[in-house]
Amino acid sequence: MKERLRCRCTICELEKGLLDDLRQETNIQSYCQLATQSSILSAFPTIQKLLDSLGGLAQRDRQIYLCDQVIGELLRMSGSSNRNIAHQLILLILMPAIHQTTRKIVTGFRSLAREEVAQHVVTTLLEIIESKALLTQQSHFVFRMTRLMRRRSFCWALRESKTTGSGDLGILAIEAGFSCNVNLENVVILRKFLGECLQNGWLTAAELELLMLFKVEGVRAAVLAMRTGMSEIAFRHRMHRLIERLRRIAKRTSPIQPRKSCSTITVTTIEALARGASAA
Repeated sequence: MKERLRCRCTICELEKGLLDDLRQETNIQSYCQLATQSSILSAFPTIQKLLDSLGGLAQRDRQIYLCDQVIGELLRMSGSSNRNIAHQLILLILMPAIHQTTRKIVTGFRSLAREEVAQHVVTTLLEIIESKALLTQQSHFVFRMTRLMRRRSFCWALRESKTTGSGDLGILAIEAGFSCNVNLENVVILRKFLGECLQNGWLTAAELELLMLFKVEGVRAAVLAMRTGMSEIAFRHRMHRLIERLRRIAKRTSPIQPRKSCSTITVTTIEALARGASAA
């Protein structure tokens, strides 16, 4: 966080402003009240302690799990009196994802101003935070919120860039979770293939969710294994068997279209998925 605050981009200025605001005495007292009402937040007596403890999430699996617990708790406690501070804390915790999404959109859609992109990404995340749909979830808050933020922001960027005539459709492949060398048409075919597998009972919704979390979103095997009550080795074997099953189905017949080319494209894209081709 300290390294990012040296930057003067719009997102870093927002982060600095949020931190300054949370240092105000009224917000310090508000957080103390929140912490006393929660067994999860009570482990962090101050705002700074909370933010410091959730640093370096990409490197530590248990930190990711803890981050998910904290955000879920903040969402549940964001009633009328706690709304502002809860939302500010969620924004600060998810600031790395805001940075990453803004950077990817600016890189892929060069006609869009960085300040405009940053403002839209933050606004999109705030709308997601305030949505009632999240309150029905029991886990995967970070995954759901960041995924929605990325998808909605990329759709907005595509619409805006179409207006200026300079949109880069290749960025949609990145947004879908695959590297640039995976053709967008192939990604669309894979989506249809997986949809047909669900419809025909060859793949369950739970299996698809785990596969996307592991291979596309890059959630570590140790984290997913812990959440599914399996050992990490057992989880990896399960994912391997699932991908092998999809390979056999794709080679045997294409559920979307009987054409050989579609089947070949589907198998090729599954191979990329098996290698963990992810730019998200």
